[in-house]
Amino acid sequence: MHLILIFIMILGCAKQESFDVETGIRSEFSYQSQFISIDQHQIHYMDVGSGDPLLLIHGNPTNIYLWRNIIPALSKKHRVIAIDLIGHGKSSKEYKKNIFLINREMIKQFISKLKLKNLVIIGHDWGGALSYDYASSAPDLKGLELIEPVQPKKRLNSFLARMFWKTSFIEWYMVSQNYFVETMLPNLTARTLSEQDMANYRAPIKTEDDIRITYKWWSLLPYQSQQAELYPLLQESLSKVQESSMPKLFIVANPGVIMTKDVVASFRESFKNTSFEDIGDGKHFLPESQPRKISKAVLAWYESLSPRS
Repeated sequence: MHLILIFIMILGCAKQESFDVETGIRSEFSYQSQFISIDQHQIHYMDVGSGDPLLLIHGNPTNIYLWRNIIPALSKKHRVIAIDLIGHGKSSKEYKKNIFLINREMIKQFISKLKLKNLVIIGHDWGGALSYDYASSAPDLKGLELIEPVQPKKRLNSFLARMFWKTSFIEWYMVSQNYFVETMLPNLTARTLSEQDMANYRAPIKTEDDIRITYKWWSLLPYQSQQAELYPLLQESLSKVQESSMPKLFIVANPGVIMTKDVVASFRESFKNTSFEDIGDGKHFLPESQPRKISKAVLAWYESLSPRS
């Protein structure tokens, strides 16, 4: 129990008991699978609807299942594409290489191969970091929407977090307990996930090596104080997006985990051409607690965009 409390402190999320979240959230995922080869990897994705494309990119430890209750409303007006990152869902696994960098390259090639034009990217968690990293060097992108994106930070706030981060004991514990699926996912969702929900998140993670992929994302968290290898890259790409005239939308909730009130207040002052949509109560996995509000926010924001020359 003490160790779990340490992890919750690391993640910056105090557990709250009562949240006003949506009801009728479905567990079923009935979209047809498609696959595309990129380098040596098979990338699993779904592609429904027609119109200007929206690309949905999940984070850790989820997969395209995260978007199941958001896709229906969006696909009535848009072509909606959701991908499984390498290492997740039904896409190829990768146990040796830097999981961020191989997905970074994959996303570039995926967008190019599908010839996605007039594109808006929507990213959550590490999918958010991959999204703003791509956007930082993609001037033709129509817009960017971020939900609780991983961000570069100067330091870990907790002394215990700094002391234990990336130790062999923490790695053993997180892998042996399948920590990110079994503990983090339900604890950082503002509703109780059903047994079917949990079964669907567990399904693609079959081996200890699969679980270790979820730990790899943890080990890559971009903290400057920990000399994290991704800190300079993500600091530069987020700064470019911050200064860019590209339309941006942050979907935020109360209390949030990454996008807390203080972070939102700071971003309101520093991000150009950026909107913020507060969808009410939520922790980190907002598509699991407020999917209809997210869909409504995405569509309203898109309608507000003026045509880009």
